[in-house]
Amino acid sequence: IALDHDPGLVVTAVEVVGSGEPLEFRSTGQGTVSIAVPARLEGRETPLLLTGIAPANGRTRRLPLVRPSAQRWVRGGMLVVVDPVLAVTAFDVEESRVVSPQAAEGWPLPSRITTRVTESRRHAMFHVEEQGPAAVVSLDVAPRTPALEVARVTTVEISSGAVLGRAACDLRVLDGEVFDVSARIAPGWIIDAVDVVEWPVAGAAEGGVARPSAAGDAVDWRVVRSETESGLRVGLAVGATANRGLGLRVSGHRAGIPPGAPFSTADVDMVRFDGELADTAVLDFRTVPDAVVEIGGEPVGWFPVDARLARLVEDGTLRGRIVAGDQAPNRPARVVRRRPPLDARVESRIDVRDETLLETFSLTCQAEAGGIDALVVHFSEPMDDGLEWVVTSPPGIVATARRLDPADARRPGGSLEGVAESWLVECAPPIAGQARFRASRGVPFVGAVPVPLAWVESARRPGGSVVISASGPARPQVVNRRLRELPADPTGGPPAARAVEFAYGPPTASPDGLAAADVAPAEEIDGRAWAWVERVRCWCHESGATECESTFEIENHGREEIVLAVPSGRIVEAIAIDGTIVPTDAVGVAGGTLRIALPVSRRRVELFVRTLDRADPTLDIWRVQPVGCTVDVPVLDRRVVLLVPPGLEVGPSVAGYRLTDAGSPAWMERLLAARPRSSSQGVDVIEAFPEANAGFREARFVVDAGQIGAAGIVIMSRRLVLSTVVVAAVLAAMMTLATAVRHPRVAAAICLALAVLTLWMPPPFVPAARAALWSALGGVYLARLGGARA
Repeated sequence: IALDHDPGLVVTAVEVVGSGEPLEFRSTGQGTVSIAVPARLEGRETPLLLTGIAPANGRTRRLPLVRPSAQRWVRGGMLVVVDPVLAVTAFDVEESRVVSPQAAEGWPLPSRITTRVTESRRHAMFHVEEQGPAAVVSLDVAPRTPALEVARVTTVEISSGAVLGRAACDLRVLDGEVFDVSARIAPGWIIDAVDVVEWPVAGAAEGGVARPSAAGDAVDWRVVRSETESGLRVGLAVGATANRGLGLRVSGHRAGIPPGAPFSTADVDMVRFDGELADTAVLDFRTVPDAVVEIGGEPVGWFPVDARLARLVEDGTLRGRIVAGDQAPNRPARVVRRRPPLDARVESRIDVRDETLLETFSLTCQAEAGGIDALVVHFSEPMDDGLEWVVTSPPGIVATARRLDPADARRPGGSLEGVAESWLVECAPPIAGQARFRASRGVPFVGAVPVPLAWVESARRPGGSVVISASGPARPQVVNRRLRELPADPTGGPPAARAVEFAYGPPTASPDGLAAADVAPAEEIDGRAWAWVERVRCWCHESGATECESTFEIENHGREEIVLAVPSGRIVEAIAIDGTIVPTDAVGVAGGTLRIALPVSRRRVELFVRTLDRADPTLDIWRVQPVGCTVDVPVLDRRVVLLVPPGLEVGPSVAGYRLTDAGSPAWMERLLAARPRSSSQGVDVIEAFPEANAGFREARFVVDAGQIGAAGIVIMSRRLVLSTVVVAAVLAAMMTLATAVRHPRVAAAICLALAVLTLWMPPPFVPAARAALWSALGGVYLARLGGARA
């Protein structure tokens, strides 16, 4: 087969597409190449791949084409691929046209060529469809101007001896090809090494294909010094392109910075590369554990970075982070000899267990910048070697603790007043985020023991809390001198009852040389107890029987038992302590006393007593004593609820029991028998006891302090009240009928007196007073009507 090609093209290889079998060919040197086709391929349609090379002269280039003779030409096409380092400035075709990639999908292009081209979308590609055998394709190209984007994280370790710097750089070429990288060196820095590295892959690059690094390629770097500044030049043996990134690590050092000496942030920013943006360069500070970098009198803070910069951050504990680069402000800073600030919370717990005092210190800390590699804990009392330290969160952290020498003047906080001992706790590896430490020890408890207080050095809010509890029946004695007592937990704390809780602030010197508080064994059990409230509910029945349920909420401070007194005539039906039934065989109908054991380990105890009493209802009126029993402890508040059926009414209040305002009728109800909708008087069903209280009306009483007597509350039947209403109405009508004609002023005075009486009459005689009032008004009306007719 003879094929024509443009002058200047040198065919270097011919092969069968698919099998890769090479074929023999011969160039005539006059623009023709002759290919020897094997006999087995004759008569078959077989694609052939010709590889050739042509010189590129000047910017305008005519692309060489291979085609059959004009008599045998049918159709043709061309895929033009331009290297990313070149930019196409002009593209011209003759007897051909540019088509879309979709139109060229059926062209017989070798897969190895299409695969290599499509691996990067940064190549410029043109699909040209030839329209005749004399098609011409030419284009103009020019080298691209390199566009470089640099991400940099510079870590500086500041100490008095030297300042070490390590700049981790990720170079990304946006356009063109880069063989040389430039950077400016800060004054006073000496560059030690420049290495090509491969950073961890944080994700795919633009276009979904990960950018390979140039790790392992050699670099030629040098420092160029001038009168004004020093520069770093890094030459690459293999150029960095959009498809081939570059990672660099620059190491250097400068003179040390002693504590307290001022410096500027630009002085420690070792190198600044061309191509850095405002948000692609940061400066991380590292110092010794007992030092911190301050800017403007405040410790340097910390902020998170994006995924690209996070790959460049070194492992370890930071002391702060700021924005770096040419666009970052130059601010004065200094290194201060003190611990980095922490958000710390200290909780101390002292638990008395027989003859042992278990002391536990829980520390929750979080650094404001970076992580935690060490912290200093101060104690108000000496700690022995039995103090055990452990990191409870996060897991996998090893804590090493040692006691600091108090005579070491260089130790920050070594001269704090009120501090007897300090411990240095070091963590390996450093902790990022919140950390929880726990220190514990056991102390013999045979006498008074000072309460140890703990502080975390450099805590934003120094101080903490102390909880003293006892697991056994005996409660310790606490002698408080300077601690602030917190309100007790009303729920208690089974199984170990909480004795007391204190809070304290920063360490201060003791004015009397004594500890802030002491814990001593109790010589005798504290027998104090009282009842916060007694709630009584009484159900009155028309048969004269009264059921009473009394609930005492008792605060117990070591009291082993309580004495329950039951009046004569009462029958005790049930007694319970926190829901546990207590036997009642010792109390009979004649009343008596009963000793009930109290659980010493519980702070709050609920005592429940149900009693039954009977009265004679023959006269339709009797007295009820709601308090069915008494206890030998002070009762701070008593609340009585009396529940009566529809056939009974509650009589006037007597000494010791006062009806609440909710149970007293309003003036409209007293005068007109009109009850407002919002009134709760006469509620038939009480929601708290829907089954036991159905059909009962409730009346609430307040028991006056010290006024509980034997008089009780008057209960009367409704028919007695109705009889009183009828009698009062008849008498009032007769009085006004007799006086209205001859003495109208007397009749008016009687009506006025009955109205006042109706407003002030105690229940349940309000209906009788109201009936008398309206009967008197009716009698006056009838008498005046009869006089007018006469």
